[in-house]
Amino acid sequence: MRRKHTNPLACAQVLDLLDKALSALMHPASQLVHLQLSFSLPLRSLTAAGAALECCKLITLSFRSSLMGDSALELLKDGLVANTTITSLDLSACALTDRAMAVCASAIRARANRSHAAHFRETLRSYPDHRLSKLLRTQRHQEQLRHTLEELQRDNTGLLHLDVSWNQVKGSTVWRGG
Repeated sequence: MRRKHTNPLACAQVLDLLDKALSALMHPASQLVHLQLSFSLPLRSLTAAGAALECCKLITLSFRSSLMGDSALELLKDGLVANTTITSLDLSACALTDRAMAVCASAIRARANRSHAAHFRETLRSYPDHRLSKLLRTQRHQEQLRHTLEELQRDNTGLLHLDVSWNQVKGSTVWRGG
């Protein structure tokens, strides 16, 4: 059998190109909204991707079948928590365990906190105009609530769909929140 030799310089250049490509794809000016990475990224690429996730415009991100593992997902945590546009995250068959569910729980909690804060801000300043009749006040208040709901639905505030199937996750850990 003949052994293949890899050139370390060539590997480093490929990694540099991969980092630059990921940064460009996840740059805020990028028009990319769906990204599927079904392979394991090197740790330094994951660190760069985690930082880029904080401000990218992705809606769907998939690492399906990448076998990334818990450590890799932890490198993406800050970006996933800060991101407000990713509504669907596919982590199926990523070799994740209960440890990684803390990252997922953080992203879900961040979405819920942003949503509640936005609703609070919207409703905080809504004072009824007592000069109006009770019926008109009620109608305006309902109109304002409907507008608030539309705003919250229109403004994606983060993760809505998470797929963690085909991993080594125990259900009890997920329900306890980590």
